[in-house]
Amino acid sequence: MGKISGLTIAMLLFLTACNTENGDLGNEQSTGSESGTIEIVIDDELEEVMKNVSNILHSTHQAGTFSNEFSLVDLTTGEIVASYDLGEMYLFGGVWDLENGYYAAHVVSINHEAARIVIFNEQLEVIETLFYDDGEVSALWMGFLQVVEGELIAYVLEAGPDNLSSTIVNPVRFNLHIGEIEILAEIDEQIHIMHQFVDENQIFVTDFIADFHAGSVLSRYGILDLETGETHIFEKENFWYGHLDFRDAQVLITESPSSSFALHHEVILFDVYSMSSHIIQLEEEESIWAHFSFDGSHLVTVNEAASLFRMYDLNGILVNEMEIEIPLTVSGAEMFTVEELERMHLSNSFEIFPIAEGSYVIYTRLALSGPGVFLEDHQIQFVTLT
Repeated sequence: MGKISGLTIAMLLFLTACNTENGDLGNEQSTGSESGTIEIVIDDELEEVMKNVSNILHSTHQAGTFSNEFSLVDLTTGEIVASYDLGEMYLFGGVWDLENGYYAAHVVSINHEAARIVIFNEQLEVIETLFYDDGEVSALWMGFLQVVEGELIAYVLEAGPDNLSSTIVNPVRFNLHIGEIEILAEIDEQIHIMHQFVDENQIFVTDFIADFHAGSVLSRYGILDLETGETHIFEKENFWYGHLDFRDAQVLITESPSSSFALHHEVILFDVYSMSSHIIQLEEEESIWAHFSFDGSHLVTVNEAASLFRMYDLNGILVNEMEIEIPLTVSGAEMFTVEELERMHLSNSFEIFPIAEGSYVIYTRLALSGPGVFLEDHQIQFVTLT
């Protein structure tokens, strides 16, 4: 998500005036019940720091997945402050933090009802439901959402054929409130996803070309200039990008944890102003979890195999590290025998949130899966690098 301004007075008045009929999804209710268990691991050195940190809410919905529930967890306390369950007839296809106290969720009906975006507040109460024709634009996950002058705007691609892998489609500004579509630029190069504005008229974009049978992939990334319609695209062979981290004029591109392609334990650091990038070599699998440090001058990451939280400079030189706890079990696993657990798979994924100079929250998602079994837990750990 790009940086957006706070809600305007018009937006506040508009959302307050929305009636229940417009915002209702049916019989679903917002509750404070937990989804999974959160264990808090607190570093004593952070006590004074945490007194000065405001609540940090984080959606537990995992990008690229479909589920009928999502929750908000307070990263400063570990509490799940609100949850929303759609029931059996609907799924969340994507959740966006609008960074103004509101969340937008793409809700999918298993009965193929009209496409909709639902706006929630921080208590996960439905504020408004916006229906739209999903045949007019590409999937919303291929773009990003912003509130602009009180209206929800999707910056996304034009509708194209089912297979976009070799088709050029233009970027558009799609007003979800009134259904208006405006072409932003006529482009002559293929892009796949628009991520966020990195300047007033520049959007960071990515694309990839994959040959799953050959095990090869080409990641493409760069800038779309809306004033000129030009794209400035760079390529990296044998690299499947994962998440992106934006800080000022720099973009950190990590590797994907997918097992489809080999990991090279590298991340890409792209500079928007100079239109240049360089590769930073990290240790095994650290390239998946890397994040900018609090001030953006370093990278921080998790080394799961060594149970370490590490900091590197922007040339890939290790400058600091500390031991952390890596969760080894999931609540509910005690119901199974040792033999049953040996046939299951436990996996961890990590997200890093800088909260102050030298202080970080590590949010760990644990999943235990097997035939007919899926258990999920979460852990929050506070760490301080001195």
